[in-house]
Amino acid sequence: VAAVSCCVPPANIGVGTDGDAIIWDSRVISGNALFRIPNAGGAEANPKWGAPTSGILAGTPVVSQTEVRVVMWEGSLGTYSGTMAVTRYNYANGNFIGRSALATIDYGELNTPVIPAAAFNASGTLVYFAFQNNAGARTTSQVAACASDSTTGRAALGGSAWVSPTLDAVIVAAVPFSNGALIAAISG
Repeated sequence: VAAVSCCVPPANIGVGTDGDAIIWDSRVISGNALFRIPNAGGAEANPKWGAPTSGILAGTPVVSQTEVRVVMWEGSLGTYSGTMAVTRYNYANGNFIGRSALATIDYGELNTPVIPAAAFNASGTLVYFAFQNNAGARTTSQVAACASDSTTGRAALGGSAWVSPTLDAVIVAAVPFSNGALIAAISG
């Protein structure tokens, strides 16, 4: 067991098939924020590579075959919306492979954005996330599932693999279980 010397929450750490850690460091303002840390060498080990990211990590990084996939929330000031996007990197060297915009989510003027918590399926080919609807007198939620390697991009939720019916609760997480056959919508 090795201790990690930085202040990285456990949700920001994924594990490759060889045991190396993929870590997103939320303290990085510019430059490399995603790192591959070797499984040997402990807390003092130098990263095998570092790569820049855009946005805020919205789910645990996953290694899918020879790729690292991370789902990010990319918001911009003044637009009152944000985009859920998956960025893919080469696992061996950290080189950028591609980016897929999955969905743009509006959160309303002067409202604080609720960054959807996302989760990949076991193979990293699908990503699930819950989002809130604030249009009515009460807040409701839905869960979306999108292909994580879309090459066409998705500008609206209509392009998703599927969107759940409206749920009369604030869903804080969508978690796949039963080998990906079921999705638990966790309210909070």
